[in-house]
Amino acid sequence: MIECFYQKPPTFHFFETKTDKIALQKRKEQIKNELSKWEKAAAKQNVQIKTKFALTDSIAHWVIDYVTENKVDLLIVDYPKLSMTESTLYDDIINTIHHKAKCHVLTTKQ
Repeated sequence: MIECFYQKPPTFHFFETKTDKIALQKRKEQIKNELSKWEKAAAKQNVQIKTKFALTDSIAHWVIDYVTENKVDLLIVDYPKLSMTESTLYDDIINTIHHKAKCHVLTTKQ
């Protein structure tokens, strides 16, 4: 189970403000809580899972590199409900993964 999110550039491109640091910390905590929920749900079903989160500049390329390095056979990608702007970006990420990942990719939709 992997959660990826973009590392936003700092408000003042050369350094992070206190607000930037607080927002990043909140986002990290949200992701850790989400992954913890998945770990607990898997443990209840006696399913062994690994969790990881990534802070990256390119989600698609990070996922492709991860799939290659870890010899993944099947990648399952969740497609959440998004705004139109987010949906366009997400479509680009999914298409890049579908075309460049050297494994089977299953995309789920809500």
